[in-house]
Amino acid sequence: MNFRDLQRMSVVRGYWDKAGDDGTSAGGGTGDNVDNGGATQGGKTGKSDDGKGKSGISDREAELIKENMQKKAKIGELTAQIADLEAKLKAFDGIDLEQVKTLIEEKKEAERKQLEAKGEWDKLKEQLVTQHQVKEKELKSQLAARDAQIAELKTTIDNLTVGHAFDNSIYIKEKTFLTPTKARVFYGNYFEVENGQVIPYDKPRGAQGRTPLIDASGNALSFEDAIEKIIELDPEKDAILRSKMQPGAGSGTTLSRKAPDNPDKAELRGIDKIRIGLRERAKQTG
Repeated sequence: MNFRDLQRMSVVRGYWDKAGDDGTSAGGGTGDNVDNGGATQGGKTGKSDDGKGKSGISDREAELIKENMQKKAKIGELTAQIADLEAKLKAFDGIDLEQVKTLIEEKKEAERKQLEAKGEWDKLKEQLVTQHQVKEKELKSQLAARDAQIAELKTTIDNLTVGHAFDNSIYIKEKTFLTPTKARVFYGNYFEVENGQVIPYDKPRGAQGRTPLIDASGNALSFEDAIEKIIELDPEKDAILRSKMQPGAGSGTTLSRKAPDNPDKAELRGIDKIRIGLRERAKQTG
């Protein structure tokens, strides 16, 4: 028994009216006035000759009809889905799938190259940073060497100018108890070398209100005049200066300054002062 036979039988027996588009029955027949039915006439209901009940079909036939109705409904749903998919596929009309695949591959390749380029840039950037660090280190090393050289040159210049002035000072040799070396320890920071000339100041290096020592014409004092003035202003000058009066033979003159009872006393004061001067100089050069 095929589907057409079941449909014809269901119509005849009253179980199938023509199905609608949605797969459901549009109406149910009662079997009135149908050909070959023989079950009812004039609206009266009765049994068929074969004694199969009101519908005149067996349970198996009814089950088959029900299954076919369900299949028809499912077919309707699938048909609607197919129509929807076909409508969506129309949007891709005229599109070459091979061309689309090629474009996708080209896009992927471009992205890969872009990532590679970015990686190369990162490597290049890292190399540039490393090179910069090496150059910076070399530059710092060169600057440190230059600073050391400049300091050495300044020391040489200072020795050739200020140091030379202390070494050849007649005032220090004849008027003080100090040696040129000790005098420089005490008063070396009162002098600066500016434009190749030794310039004396009234205060040591780093003191506030420090001004150059100049003459009436506004010129810097000579070293001899400057060191004399600086020592004269020193509160401990009595322990540094020699007597200004020299005793003559039979003149009866005496030293204007009494020699200390303990000749080592003045020397001890001078040593203390030397120590202080050395300590200050170490702080300045350190």
